[in-house]
Amino acid sequence: MRWGRALASTCLVVVLSSAALAQRRAPLPVAAQPATQPAQPTDARQRAEAHFQRGVELVEREQWSLALEEFLRANELYPSLILRFNIGYCQRGLGLFVEALETLRAFIRDATTGVAATRRPEAEGYVRELEARVARIEVRLFEDDRGHASVSVDGRPMTPDASGVVRVAVNPGRRTVQVTREGFRPFFQDRDLDPGEAAVVQPTLRAMPATVSITADVRGARVRMFAGRSERAWDLGRVPVEREVEPGRYRVEIFAPGHHVYRATINLRAGGEGRIAADLVRDTGGPVTSRWWFWTAIGAVAIGAGVASYFVITREEVVPRPPSGGSTGWVVEVP
Repeated sequence: MRWGRALASTCLVVVLSSAALAQRRAPLPVAAQPATQPAQPTDARQRAEAHFQRGVELVEREQWSLALEEFLRANELYPSLILRFNIGYCQRGLGLFVEALETLRAFIRDATTGVAATRRPEAEGYVRELEARVARIEVRLFEDDRGHASVSVDGRPMTPDASGVVRVAVNPGRRTVQVTREGFRPFFQDRDLDPGEAAVVQPTLRAMPATVSITADVRGARVRMFAGRSERAWDLGRVPVEREVEPGRYRVEIFAPGHHVYRATINLRAGGEGRIAADLVRDTGGPVTSRWWFWTAIGAVAIGAGVASYFVITREEVVPRPPSGGSTGWVVEVP
């Protein structure tokens, strides 16, 4: 193949250059060694050259993945700009366009003299080619999610800019965008991208439902619920009640024949849970102000996203008897 022949030509240059260096016996950079074990730069270079030669043979057979492993190992033992060029070339052959761009750009930046400089024009051509072949993803967060949502592409965290946008170059193929926010359902989207394709993803995050649990001390008591300030009610049936509802503010009424209506107002967080345990007061006639004392509030707790919040439940009428205390067990008494 044309790529294989081109890389083999590159490798030949490296071999000749390496031999010339050996003849001149130029000093070689090596890692510091313990005093009892003198440094052996020649051994490191020879081992690197062995990996390099295997890499050349693998390139000729277009076994890009195995060749890349050999070149990477050689570069670990004895770093070389030409090896960096070969690494980028193999990444290109494997379709790792983003990685190849990074490698070849670094090569161009440092290849200013010697044999490496002769490969710069070729590397620059590959960079132009790769820039046209990488795919791109743009993730645009809605204003309400900015500063609260986390974005990742193929599992790699990305940081949105000030306008809530993530722009990232990716390799062609199937890419996965994930957006998460506390109290909201995770957003996932897979996109199959062709070389050079640009995709825009604008995730819509949906709040997780809240759960409301309602019990009462009167068997068969019914429950009505109002959303916000709305007068439209819906019947939740008889206690005990457990329902998933949209997060928000609700008014709850619990009633049974012969008893005063129990009213509560609760705010439910996304993914949270609100609990109400109602003690219904028997209707014995006469105004509530004729009673010598009454309760003004019973606590109800709503737990959402790991945060506990307390909500007031207002009673219409009560009688002097031990309170159930709702789900939090606290009560305020007013004489």
